[in-house]
Amino acid sequence: SARADYLELDPESYVGDPTSLGHRGIQLSRGFRALKVWATLQAVGLEGYRELWRHDIAVAREVIRLAGKHPRLEVLAGTDLSVFCLRYRPQRGDVEAFNRELLDVLYRDGRVFLGPGRVNGEFGLRGCVVNFRSTAEDARICVETVAELGGALEASRRRKAWRR
Repeated sequence: SARADYLELDPESYVGDPTSLGHRGIQLSRGFRALKVWATLQAVGLEGYRELWRHDIAVAREVIRLAGKHPRLEVLAGTDLSVFCLRYRPQRGDVEAFNRELLDVLYRDGRVFLGPGRVNGEFGLRGCVVNFRSTAEDARICVETVAELGGALEASRRRKAWRR
């Protein structure tokens, strides 16, 4: 339940029953995480739900395929899920520190949203495809954005090093 001044009831009021229905509604009770699954199953059925999963997995695999072809990107792990983890390989310097900085650049850019991830102790950029509207074009944009911003960050670091 939630506690807030505006939810407190005067015990003398007409709604001052010890069992306040305000604390029993969806908004103030435990999360109903299964609602999304249930509603989706009701809307598209079990096979439709499976197809949604297959679609997300296919988009994640496309990210992995495209990243694997790029000379500056490294795929940290293949996947049977809709999750992927990759990183940019700068020509010099600490790969982890570089990718931590790149992650911040990606957040600020806003075209794709990746988070931090570790695979076998290696830091990378982790993504998870969970939107039925995601496409192979989104996979291409993701890989190109990481490569573009990684390249720009690498060039920026080189310029800073030359100035010293």
